[in-house]
Amino acid sequence: MTRFHESLEAYVWSHPENPELMAEAHPGWDVNLERLAIYGEFIPSYVESTLEALFSSTRSLLAPGTWEPLWRRYYALQTSVHYEINHLAHEFPEWLRTQPEGSDMAADVALFELTRHQVFTSRQEIPTQVEALSVNPSLTTLQLGH
Repeated sequence: MTRFHESLEAYVWSHPENPELMAEAHPGWDVNLERLAIYGEFIPSYVESTLEALFSSTRSLLAPGTWEPLWRRYYALQTSVHYEINHLAHEFPEWLRTQPEGSDMAADVALFELTRHQVFTSRQEIPTQVEALSVNPSLTTLQLGH
């Protein structure tokens, strides 16, 4: 399965216009090339839109023209194997901090945006009745430099 995932990543990010290359990497695989081509177009687009949705404020802090090469480089290093594609973003804030295009401020904003998303999608139960005042269990504290 690892070999399949690696060849799928190579296909999607290197030659999405040529699904035959993916099929040739797996002799004997009876695949519908038209359907495979849909994945070649869909995956990069979905990854980009997911990262843009999660990090819209971060993106606005970056110099024009740096977003696309940045997210493509990140995804090439942090490919998502989790069934929930939003998980691919979990390492982005700290990774951004190490990139020449990033800054501490952009990384802090990215951490805030990721945390906001995680709190919003949390399945943490908030009790309807409490015996004493308590902190909301979905509260997350961050230490930011800006």
